[in-house]
Amino acid sequence: MTDLRNASLPEEFTDSLDAWRKAVVGVFARVSKKDVSDVPSDVWRRLIVTTNDGLDISPLYTRADENGAPIDELPGEFPFTRGAAIDADRAGWGVTETFGSYDDAVSEVNRQILHALNSGTTTLRLDLTGQLGPEDLKAALEGVYLNMAPIILSAGARTTEAADALYALVDAAGTGTAAVTLGASPLTSAVDGSGS
Repeated sequence: MTDLRNASLPEEFTDSLDAWRKAVVGVFARVSKKDVSDVPSDVWRRLIVTTNDGLDISPLYTRADENGAPIDELPGEFPFTRGAAIDADRAGWGVTETFGSYDDAVSEVNRQILHALNSGTTTLRLDLTGQLGPEDLKAALEGVYLNMAPIILSAGARTTEAADALYALVDAAGTGTAAVTLGASPLTSAVDGSGS
């Protein structure tokens, strides 16, 4: 068991870890149709999996498993423990949500977008191949901070028109944009039916 005496862990950490281990004992007892007292308290160790190259993978990792040495360097800096370069695409998890795929009114699409951004969505994908078109971008993005919400356009044959409309909004806002992906595939659209 990891020595927790010198670790800076919350007071309830040991209790929570013990509760997890007791729960594992309970599951093993139920599955093997034994009394809980007949199952060893360290039965959780049977859940450790060893890979083909000899690495043990624990069923549960906690802050107690950290080696205690803080990582001060940034990605792309010596000694490169966090990667050889800063990769903006892998900066963290994000949530992408698509809007405009249904026959909703533009005002409803705008309401959905604002609600999604306030609820954790980080990237907006706008489907402009149906009822919602490039001419609706201004109303659909009303109240959206374009410099904070990356946007992916899916406009098919109207990609150029959609890009022009979006960049006009960005220019009018004067704040720049977080990121724009045009979703254009001019080389494959002729064969896959996307029409961009």
